Amino acid sequence: MARKNKKPQQPKFSPKSYLKERGRKLPIYKCYINENWEEEKMAHVVVIRKHSNENVTFGAYLIDLLDKGLKDSFANVNVTERFLKENLDHWEYTFVEIEYPLAHNIIYGGLAFSEDQGYKMDKEFIWTQFVLEADSDEIPYIEIPFGDDDNDDDHDMEYPIHQAHQSALTLINITDAIFHLTFGEHIKDKQFFEERIDAHLLVKYKEIKDEDDERSAEEMDTVLPYLEEYEDAIFEDTLNTEKLYLLQEKIETALDSNDTNHQLHDLFSNIYLKMEDDENAYKAILKQLKALPDHVTSRFFSILKLIMIGKLDEADDLMGGALDVEDLSFAKDGLSTFDVCLFYIARCSLFMAHNDFDNVEVYYFLARKMIEEDLSLLTDFHITVFMEYANYKRLKLEEHYHKPFLEIMEDEELIKEMNKLMASM
Repeated sequence: MARKNKKPQQPKFSPKSYLKERGRKLPIYKCYINENWEEEKMAHVVVIRKHSNENVTFGAYLIDLLDKGLKDSFANVNVTERFLKENLDHWEYTFVEIEYPLAHNIIYGGLAFSEDQGYKMDKEFIWTQFVLEADSDEIPYIEIPFGDDDNDDDHDMEYPIHQAHQSALTLINITDAIFHLTFGEHIKDKQFFEERIDAHLLVKYKEIKDEDDERSAEEMDTVLPYLEEYEDAIFEDTLNTEKLYLLQEKIETALDSNDTNHQLHDLFSNIYLKMEDDENAYKAILKQLKALPDHVTSRFFSILKLIMIGKLDEADDLMGGALDVEDLSFAKDGLSTFDVCLFYIARCSLFMAHNDFDNVEVYYFLARKMIEEDLSLLTDFHITVFMEYANYKRLKLEEHYHKPFLEIMEDEELIKEMNKLMASM
C-alpha cells in the first residue's frame, strides 16, 4: 500500500470549520428582518454575532412563508461592520431590528416547513446554522404561520453533517451491523469492557468559563487568516507547495512572537503533515508540547499526529498509560466533552497502531455514543479512526465468507436481518 494512504486525512481548516466549532460561542449582537415580511410572506433574516476584535460574523436567511420555507442562506465570518452594512444597503429592502427569538423561530420554522413540503434542505445550512443558536427549548417558541395553515407542531432538528461524513458513517454502520449479525457479541475481554464502561460513568467534565470561550475565540480570530490561506493552498487536494512554504514561514514568525496559540501550532504541524514532511512535522509537534505542556486538546491531537508519523513510543509516553479519563495526570480538573471524545479516539488509534484490536471496541463504542448525542464533536480524525476499525471488520468478514465485502452486502437474507437490526438501534 502506498505510504500516503496509511496516513489519516488531516482535518480541513476553513471559515466553515471555525463557524462549526466556535460560531455559537460568539455573542449575538443584532438581528434584522425586512420591514414588510408578514405581508409579503417572504422573510430576509440577518443574524449577527460579534468578535472580540469588533468584527462580526453574520448569517443571512431567505424564508418563503407561503411555499418553500427556508430557500437559501449564506454566511460571512470575521468581517467588518462596514462590509456588513454595504451588503445590507445593496438589498432593496428596509430592514428593522428584531429580537433573536423571533429570528430563530422564523428560520427554524421555515426549515421544518420546507422539510414537510418535501423540499431538499438548503445545502449551505449545514454550516450557516452555526450562526444560530441550537434549536432547543431554551429558545422561547413563537408561532409563525407558514402556508395556508398555522404550523403548531414542535420540530426536533437533527444536526446536519457533511455529505462525505454521512456517507462514511453509513458504511461504518452497515459494516457494524453485518459484523454483529455474523459474529454476535464481539467483546473479547468482557472485564476490560465493563471496567471502561464503569469508568465512563465517572467522567468529570470541566465547566467551560466565559473567559475560556473568549480566549479561544480570540485565538481563532488570530488564526483565521492563516486558515484561509491554508485552504486555498490545498484546494481540492491539489497542493500548492509554494503557497504552503510561504504560509509555513508566516506562521513560524507568528509563533516566535506568541507561542501560546494552540490552534496556530496545530496548523503549523498540519502543513508539514500535508506535505508528508514527517521530520519537520515531528519538530513542530514537539515545539507545541513544549510551549503548551498542560493544554489537553494539544496533547490529544499530538498523540494522533505522532501515531500518523510512526512515533508510537512517544505517543504512548504522552498518553501515560491511561486507560480511562481519570487516569490522565493532566486532566485532574476535568475535560471538555470534545476532549473526552478525543481521548476515546486517541485510545482507539493507539490500540490499532499496536495491532491490538481486541481492546478497541469499548473506546469505539463510547466515542460513537458521544457523537450520536452531539454530532458537533465529529471531525475528520474521528471518521478516519472509525473507518480504520471498519476496515479491520471488513477483512474479518471477507475471510469468514470467502468473498469480497460488496458481495457480502448483496446477500438478500443478510440484508433483511441487517435492516431489522439497524431499525432496532
